[in-house]
Amino acid sequence: MENSFFEMALEASRDRRAEERFIKAMEPMVKKVASRFALRVKGASEFKDDMENAARLGIHNALMRFDFSYGGFDNYLEKAMEIEVRTFLNNNLRMIRIPKHMLEAMRKYRNGFNEEEFSSIKVRKIKDAMNVENCLSLDNAINEEDDGKTFASFVPSFSSPEVEYEKSEIESSLAEAVEALDFTEKYIIQSFFGISKEKKSLKAMASELGVSVMTVSGRRKRALDKLKVYLAQV
Repeated sequence: MENSFFEMALEASRDRRAEERFIKAMEPMVKKVASRFALRVKGASEFKDDMENAARLGIHNALMRFDFSYGGFDNYLEKAMEIEVRTFLNNNLRMIRIPKHMLEAMRKYRNGFNEEEFSSIKVRKIKDAMNVENCLSLDNAINEEDDGKTFASFVPSFSSPEVEYEKSEIESSLAEAVEALDFTEKYIIQSFFGISKEKKSLKAMASELGVSVMTVSGRRKRALDKLKVYLAQV
């Protein structure tokens, strides 16, 4: 079975159609990795489809980067999937982004660590990062006795005319930039971000367009690059 899996992965690394078949065959692992994060990370469950898409991207990255002259692809594959899901959640759940190397150090610290592995200064930095992590969400309760009030309750909601004007200009420029995209790119951007359309996952768009999730992900990236160039010229 292991040889069959390795041979499938090797073929998938060389052929696009084989890659799509391999990713489809790995669907149980995709759901397993996404479910693991949904259970462990607060607020992650609402991003279930996107976490699964991130895990599929991890499969693609693993196939492209792994040296198949060595063994151990199964472990490498799962790690690659976890990295992409963790990166996605990092970018979408955190108001303050903690560097990847520090997140890894925090994980090791929580799971127990060799005292010689971290210096006292490093341990202090890790604890500081953990304190920051615990304060990242404005939805956190201030305390248990304060009628469930969150930090967001104390954030003033006002905006000056200057800010409103700037916001209007940005929205107008963004709308023009989106209109400059081709039909498929425009559909993907509008659907992914919910711009005048129902917000959809990459998987849902791939199904509607009749292409792979990787194709939709690539088109989305190219479209975002075009938007950046267009807006930089405005």
